[in-house]
Order: sequence, then structure tokens, then C-alpha cells
Amino acid sequence: MIKNDSIIDMALQENQAIGFVQLYHFYSSVSMKSMYLLNDLFVNSKHHNKGIDETLVNRVKNSCKSLNNKGLSIQTAFNNPTQQLCEL
Repeated sequence: MIKNDSIIDMALQENQAIGFVQLYHFYSSVSMKSMYLLNDLFVNSKHHNKGIDETLVNRVKNSCKSLNNKGLSIQTAFNNPTQQLCEL
């Protein structure tokens, strides 16, 4: 990333990337707290239904909690199953 404007967390298996989540940091002026925007979640089709997506989202949720962030916002299609994974 040229501007370091996002965080990418990867899931690896035998040193090979099998999935990732991309987050953007922003600040809520209403609550005066930091937040993350989950903009992208990808898991290689060979690894679907193995809980990789849930593991990635849970790592993000735990990071938000440990950093005392306001929360996690998600930007995906309304019918994307990732929506349910991001409920805090």
C-alpha cells in the first residue's frame, strides 16, 4: 500500500495465502472513538465451508474490542453471508 491506508489480515496455510480481510480505519466524531470498515473478505474457493471467513472476522472483532473501538462497520452486498459474521 502506497499510503498505508488499510490493514490486510491474511489467513495462511503452509505459507500460502488462502484468504484475507481488508479494513479501513476511520473515526466517529459523534462517539469520539475509532472504528474499522470491513471492506473486503475473500477466501479461496478450495477453502470454503472450513470456517476461514469466521476466523478472519473473529480476529477483526477481537482487535476492535481490545483497542476499545466503537465497532466494526461492513460494506458488502446486503445478501453477503459475511453480514451475520460481523455482528458484535
